[in-house]
Amino acid sequence: MGYKFNEEQKNSVNHTNNPLWIVAGPGSGKTEVLVVRTLKLIFVEGVNPKSIILTTFTKKASRNLLDRILEYSRLIVEKYPELKTTDVNSLRIGTLH
Repeated sequence: MGYKFNEEQKNSVNHTNNPLWIVAGPGSGKTEVLVVRTLKLIFVEGVNPKSIILTTFTKKASRNLLDRILEYSRLIVEKYPELKTTDVNSLRIGTLH
């Protein structure tokens, strides 16, 4: 974590009130935006992880999403132990296939 978001990425992380569809090219930071947005929804806004669906085009990308979410959530819980009861493992992450 320490990635510097541009304005469009910040807007995507802070998007509210309806689904968000992010379309961007390779290396544009879309995975980081999805990870941070997902963690914000769960840890800040109290959204149940079971109600979140993240889709990608490849199994490798979906595994990368899950790995980052698990690692960042571990770091968050280390810093804020009161959030330990949140189970990010119930997220639904997969491919479009």
